[in-house]
Amino acid sequence: MVVGAFGILCLTAVLCWFDAALGLTLGAVLMLLLLIWPTVFYRLGKKNGEALTLNKAELRIKTLDWLQGYSELTLFGAESRYRNAILSAQDELIKNQFVHAKISGLAQGLLILANGWLLILMLWLAADGVGGNQPDPLIALMAFATMASFELLMPIAGAFQYLGQTLTSAKRLNEVILAKPDVNFPQEDTTHSDAYSIKLNQASFGYPGANQMALRDIDLDVPAGQKLAVVGQTGSGKSTLLQLITRYWDVQKGSIELAGENIQSWSEAQLRQSTSVVSQKVDILNGTLRDNLSMAKPDATDEELTAALVNVDLGHLTEETGLDAWLGEGGRQLSGGEKRRVGIARALLHDAPVLLLDEPTEGLDKKTEQQIMALFETQFTGKTVVFITHRLVSLESFDQVCLLEDGEVLELGHHDELLSRKGRYFELHQTL
Repeated sequence: MVVGAFGILCLTAVLCWFDAALGLTLGAVLMLLLLIWPTVFYRLGKKNGEALTLNKAELRIKTLDWLQGYSELTLFGAESRYRNAILSAQDELIKNQFVHAKISGLAQGLLILANGWLLILMLWLAADGVGGNQPDPLIALMAFATMASFELLMPIAGAFQYLGQTLTSAKRLNEVILAKPDVNFPQEDTTHSDAYSIKLNQASFGYPGANQMALRDIDLDVPAGQKLAVVGQTGSGKSTLLQLITRYWDVQKGSIELAGENIQSWSEAQLRQSTSVVSQKVDILNGTLRDNLSMAKPDATDEELTAALVNVDLGHLTEETGLDAWLGEGGRQLSGGEKRRVGIARALLHDAPVLLLDEPTEGLDKKTEQQIMALFETQFTGKTVVFITHRLVSLESFDQVCLLEDGEVLELGHHDELLSRKGRYFELHQTL
C-alpha cells in the first residue's frame, strides 16, 4: 500500500508538470481508490479467509491421522470413516477457495471497470488540449498514464483478501509463542553438593481441571547412589511422580530437592544434564542409528556409539552398514525390546548421575524383560535410580520399594521388609 501511494504521488507530480488540473484529478481518484478498495475487499474476504486457513489446517490434520494410523484403522474397520472425514474437510476447503476466487474476480473486474470510466473522464477533460494548448499528442500521454496507473492498484485488492488468512495464521502462531509456560526455569545454574540425592517433602500435585489430587503429601528420600522402585496400579500417580522430578510440572504444595537443593532453583540445562530418562515409549527418529544415538551425546565418536550398542546387545544392528543403518519411520524395523534398548543406549551415552525409568519393561515378554533388567543392573551401578513399574518382579535388588495407591505412599521399605509386614504389598505380590 505504501508503494502504491508513492507511485501515485510520483505519477501525479509528472502529470502536473504538463497540466496541474489533469494531474491532480487523476491523482485524487487513484488515491481514493487506494484507500477504499483494500478496505472493502478486506471486509469481503475476512470471514472466508479465516475459514479457509482453519480448513486447510483441519485437512492436513485429518490426512496425517489417516496416513499414520492406516494400518490400525484398517484392522478396526474405521479406515473409510477417516477417509470420509478427509473428503468432508476437502469439500469445505474447496468451498472456501471458490468464494475466494469469486471475490478475487470481482475485485479485478471492478478495477478494470473503474479504469475504463476513469480513462473516459481523463479523455473528456483533455479533449480541449493539455496545459491550455491545442489538442496534441499529449492527450495520448494522459490516456496511457491513466491505463498504466491501474497496474499500481491491481495487486492491492488481492493482497488485502489474503490479509484475513494471514491474520488468522498470525493469531494462531502468537497463541503458541506468547503462551506462558507452566514451569519457569531460572537462567543461572545453582550450586549443589554433587551428591545426587532425591528428596520429596510433603509433595502434592493435581492436574488442571481434575477433581482430586494426583499425589498427596509424598515424603520420599533417595540417598545418592541408591535405587528406589515405585510400584502401584494404573492411576496411582507413579508417572506423575516422575514428571514432577523432571519438572514437567511443579508441585503445588511441598518441595522436591535434588542434590540437597530445591529443584526449582536448577536451570533447565543443568537439570537435563543431571538426569537421564528411559520411558516405556522410546521415540525413534526417522534416520540412522547414528542420528538416534548422537542426540544423547552430540560429540560422541563412532567408537563410543558402537560401544553403547554392544553394551545393550544391539551390536548386530551395525553388522551390514554400521552406524548408517536406517531405522525407518518410528523405528519400524526394530522390535519393541530393541527400541527399549536404544533408549537405554541413549541413557548410557548421556551418562547422567540420576536415572529415571518409567515402566521400561512394559509390554515386553518375560525373557526380554529379564534381559533389560539385567542391563540396568550391570550398566547403571553407582547412579541414583527411580524405577517406575506396576509389575512386582526383580525388586529384590532395590534399596527401597515404595507402594503408591490413590496418590499416597501406602508402604515404604525394602522388598523383604514389606513382604514380612504382610500388608498391601504382600497381597499384591501373592497375586503374581
